[in-house]
Amino acid sequence: MKKVQHNVRWEGWLSNAIDEWGRENGGKTFSDSVNYLLACELDRLGYKREVYEPGIYEKTKDENTGLNKPHR
Repeated sequence: MKKVQHNVRWEGWLSNAIDEWGRENGGKTFSDSVNYLLACELDRLGYKREVYEPGIYEKTKDENTGLNKPHR
């Protein structure tokens, strides 16, 4: 198994940026900020959360347009 070298400087920058974003957007905690930003990015990429299974994302393509749509 290959060891992964962590880039502490990058991780510190990312952590600080998320903390700052949370403070500027309603005083969100770090965890809430990460969850919100990740959900926004997943929505942008076409992943939709299923109502009956929170936290599970599925991706399908609309056969007519080729665009991503929620799995139903």
